Amino acid sequence: MTDKNKAANGSPINQNEKHQQFTHISPETAKALLPTQNERVLLALLSLGQLTCQQAEKPPINARHLNSVISELANRHHLNVVREKTDATGYGGVSCQLTSYSLPQAELEPGLRLLNNWRTKRKAAPLQLSDIEHEPISSLLNVKAAFYVRSMTKGHRTIAGPFTTASAAKAAAMASNGVVYFEQWLSDGA
Repeated sequence: MTDKNKAANGSPINQNEKHQQFTHISPETAKALLPTQNERVLLALLSLGQLTCQQAEKPPINARHLNSVISELANRHHLNVVREKTDATGYGGVSCQLTSYSLPQAELEPGLRLLNNWRTKRKAAPLQLSDIEHEPISSLLNVKAAFYVRSMTKGHRTIAGPFTTASAAKAAAMASNGVVYFEQWLSDGA
């Protein structure tokens, strides 16, 4: 049996590689987790009622490959997402058709439970439908941009942050022999 086949069958070679790829998240770094693309899209569906790829690519959602995110919400998380073709203005003012995604009324509560489950995992407060209907998405997500530090500690990759300034992130990186990276997830339009 080759090394490739051994690794595919769950041999110690494969187990060691998997162990090194996990990110160790401590209680301090768990507070720093930002909303995932799935969370941002689901929040937009609940807040706006419907969503197209043109809307999803703009702040504060900043979601790429909306069709894949919708597919995951439908298939993995069992939400019934309605898809409709709509006419829109595309590049250069040329008319095009886009798919508009929405959640039917019966899916609002399951969608909210899923959203709050994700929010709880990243230590964010749960939301109510009334909050989502009356607050802008950018304030519900409450994130603009962040710097993070990645470092290896005792075989685990740790992530520290977010830091609001590059100098604070660089200081943390120097202290832990880590690497600074920048994530601009959301913008409030300012």
